[in-house]
Amino acid sequence: MKRLEAIFQRELLSYFKSATGWVLMAIFFGLSSFYFSINLLARGFFMAGEMQFMQSLFVMFIPILTMKIFTEERRNGTEVLLYTSPASVWEIVMGKYLAACTMFLLMTSSIWLHMLIGYLMGGMIHPADWSTFIAFYLTAMAYIAIGTFFSAIAENQVVAAVVSVVVFFLFILMDTFAQMVGSFITTFLGAIDFANVIKSQGAIDAGAAVEKAISWLTPSNRVAVYTEGVFSILPFVFLLSYAFLFLFFTTRAIEKRRWTQK
Repeated sequence: MKRLEAIFQRELLSYFKSATGWVLMAIFFGLSSFYFSINLLARGFFMAGEMQFMQSLFVMFIPILTMKIFTEERRNGTEVLLYTSPASVWEIVMGKYLAACTMFLLMTSSIWLHMLIGYLMGGMIHPADWSTFIAFYLTAMAYIAIGTFFSAIAENQVVAAVVSVVVFFLFILMDTFAQMVGSFITTFLGAIDFANVIKSQGAIDAGAAVEKAISWLTPSNRVAVYTEGVFSILPFVFLLSYAFLFLFFTTRAIEKRRWTQK
């Protein structure tokens, strides 16, 4: 535990020793404050809207946040020292991951400030605001885990960031992709059914099932019910499992690198 804590502190401080942490906080504060002000003037106090808007920018913020987690060690030549330390691979990965999550929490503190300002101005905090908070941070945890994995397998920060951006964009386009695949399956089954074995409704159902399965894998879709003020345990478990899965992939990638260093 002490080794994990030491790695956590070292990683968290590294964000503030470079410009990365300060620039991310400044940009996030600026964009969220701008949206909060415009939204307050246009439609009143509505925190869920601000969080949904800022979540759409994860594709930009999180790759920058996570790209340095492991690639920085390689650039500085400290990778060998890290991998030959007494700390276990899991302690290394979790220490760095938790530091990135903490940095994200600090970066998004402006949202909590806006909620306090709105409340003091007489605004109401609805159940949908709280559940959207949960969706916001759960999605971020999953995305940070994905970014951590790409940082572990990439050779430099640019590659790690670009791959993360591409994957997050694919998540955004996943519904459109799912519809295209579902439509293709329906058309394909209808085209090859020369013997009329597959009923037209069966082909439609098959396409719809494939579309639903692909959409189900998108993290943001799993927590969509939270933005409606409805709390369900399944999306909670799904996103935590998503994060854990990519952290597991990260440990495997680091273990492979660690053995090559010995």
